[in-house]
Amino acid sequence: MSYFVTLINCLPIKQRLPAKTPAQFKYVPLASVESGPYKLWAGFRRAMPGVTPIYPFKQAKSHQVKEFKISTDTAVTFRSGGYLLNSTLHLPDVPRPAVVIGSHGLFGTAASAKQTALAAACLGAGIGYLRFDHRGCGGSEGDFEKVTTLEGRVQDLLAAAAMIRRRSDTGDRFGYFGSSLGGAVCIRACGKKPPDAMVLCAAPVRSGDIDPDRAAATNGSAGPALRPAGLTFDVAVEAAALQEILIFHGDADEVVPYRHAGEIYDAAAGPKEMITLPGGDHRMTLAEHQQLFVTETIRWFQDRLAATDGS
Repeated sequence: MSYFVTLINCLPIKQRLPAKTPAQFKYVPLASVESGPYKLWAGFRRAMPGVTPIYPFKQAKSHQVKEFKISTDTAVTFRSGGYLLNSTLHLPDVPRPAVVIGSHGLFGTAASAKQTALAAACLGAGIGYLRFDHRGCGGSEGDFEKVTTLEGRVQDLLAAAAMIRRRSDTGDRFGYFGSSLGGAVCIRACGKKPPDAMVLCAAPVRSGDIDPDRAAATNGSAGPALRPAGLTFDVAVEAAALQEILIFHGDADEVVPYRHAGEIYDAAAGPKEMITLPGGDHRMTLAEHQQLFVTETIRWFQDRLAATDGS
């Protein structure tokens, strides 16, 4: 049973942020607001000292949301490092849309809750979405314990991006979404193929701070976790080059320490934004956090990807 709520007719509110944010910051609590049937709590946002906090939501009014029909919802396979990877490409009924490419967590698949929720929301915003199984996961080839490394997953993500760019029905603009380990994958991939926008959720900076048993437990696994021998990494240096990045992290994350989000934010060049989910766990099981995550993620991608792409 999925812990993720279905999001329907959610209108993002545009907001402008400073291109550069100093390393020194303060936490600014944001008020809760009513939005249709949902009560949204924006949590804490890093803000410049002495500057009025930027509120992501305004008092709710009735909005009409443009609906895009699904043009294609296609099973696609592609190769990465000799492995055949399974994926599903969702495209809206618009000419050559931008596409967001999702990288799932260590024990996740393309069918994970965040991936499927974002695919549906992106389509509603006129943006395509590619969900794929990394090597050794879901319907893709490879033995999980033997083939799971950060570099292998980065290779998978770059192969997915190359496949999307070769297609005649997709535009040149693209984004990355990384969940948990997928966030570290996106950070490293940016050094080789930077996206036009990126969103990270509960992303780790280094492997040494993660307990695989806890990660497996949050994914519903019983007993000790599988421990891929080659999964060691540190992406702190690569984080300094990040641009157009939105970061989510729960301050009660039991798998990836919350401080990792602050480390990524402080290192990133920007434009950048960080949203803390108060009391939020690794899986983002609170409905109000899920709502906020999808709404703000779509706002971020719309502002940076949804322009007509005729190239």
